[in-house]
Amino acid sequence: MSELSDEASEPELLNRSLSMWHGLGTQVSGEELDVPLDLHTAASIGQYEVVKECVQRKVQS
Repeated sequence: MSELSDEASEPELLNRSLSMWHGLGTQVSGEELDVPLDLHTAASIGQYEVVKECVQRKVQS
């Protein structure tokens, strides 16, 4: 019996549009997508200004 893996379907899922995840008729507002990032995530995706501002706030307080 072959072992099933989530990795087998990963490329197929990553190539799908967001409508697959949210539903065809679902409208996602900007407010729903506007979530704060932790510093690691912000740095990982290139949001260096966010990281810089946070570090500066911590230094000043």
